[in-house]
Amino acid sequence: YDAAGVNPLLVTSNKTIVGIGPNATIVGKGIKLQSGVTNVIIRNLTITNINPELIWGGDAIDLSGATKVWIDHNRISLVGRQFLVSHYDPNANVTVSFNDFDGNTSYSATCNGAHYWDMLLLGAGDTMTIANNWIHHMSGRSPHVGGYATANVKVHMVNDYHQTLPGHACDPGLGGY
Repeated sequence: YDAAGVNPLLVTSNKTIVGIGPNATIVGKGIKLQSGVTNVIIRNLTITNINPELIWGGDAIDLSGATKVWIDHNRISLVGRQFLVSHYDPNANVTVSFNDFDGNTSYSATCNGAHYWDMLLLGAGDTMTIANNWIHHMSGRSPHVGGYATANVKVHMVNDYHQTLPGHACDPGLGGY
């Protein structure tokens, strides 16, 4: 267990994180945008190896009250918990585009080689567009939208390619649209 995995890199407003070259990688640590953070781009990165053997080992991208966020052309793999999570604070104007959510893992919760938790989107009033992503080898939450009756989470999904999902893909919860 590496404690770094559950202590993500905190990103503040008006930042662009761009990976230069094919090997731009963050290993063992995720990224978190907390309440009030706005105008952030996360692009061209591989985020991987965040305690993949542990269910609560850490998240790759964690949104909690962020606005105007663009998550584009990233590859996420081998994560202990969620690839993308939005917590109870509303996240507005978030675009998740052209990412590779790679769930191939030997640490599968359901013993099928597929990661279980892909995206958990449950921030009260979340508004997100999820477009043109490759989501593969996931057993669930691809994404899970909403979680309680008053969540009012709105997610627009278009042209996402779901491949090899031995569990279930889109998983609407209470308050998810």
